[in-house]
Amino acid sequence: AWVPINNCYLMSKEIPFSVKKTKSIFNSAMQEMEVYVENIRKKFGVFNYAPFRTPYTPDNQFQMLLDPANPGAGSVKPEKHEKIKFSFDVTASPKLLVGKSMVSSGSVGGGTGRRISVTDMPRSPMSTNSSAHTGSDGEQETGEKGHARAALPHYSTGEESVDCT
Repeated sequence: AWVPINNCYLMSKEIPFSVKKTKSIFNSAMQEMEVYVENIRKKFGVFNYAPFRTPYTPDNQFQMLLDPANPGAGSVKPEKHEKIKFSFDVTASPKLLVGKSMVSSGSVGGGTGRRISVTDMPRSPMSTNSSAHTGSDGEQETGEKGHARAALPHYSTGEESVDCT
């Protein structure tokens, strides 16, 4: 969720906002958070809960590692900086990449290189029962599906597989 920076606080033992109906949900989230706190303690050796409603300051990533009794002592620094580099192509669509890989694998086996329709791909669990097709072209679509599957090469793991379509 998007939360303005002025509404972000360091983790304290007390809840920084009023919780009414969702207290049980929040408590289960806090139990999960304890797992992360333990992981931080294992990695850095220390994790200190901040005083109630201490504002978050983005310029100090190690402020939860400061000793509240002696804030001038500095923070605990990790032995090595772990830099994780992610490379994402934000211009490419995931659906487009799936379509390209399907087409390229089809042409490797000497297939026709025909594009696979969206209806041939497995449906997302988030999909609803509604469909973009009205059902009027259902027979034609079924014929195309069979042709599209036949055009793709069949890879086997060494065992006989049976196509039950």
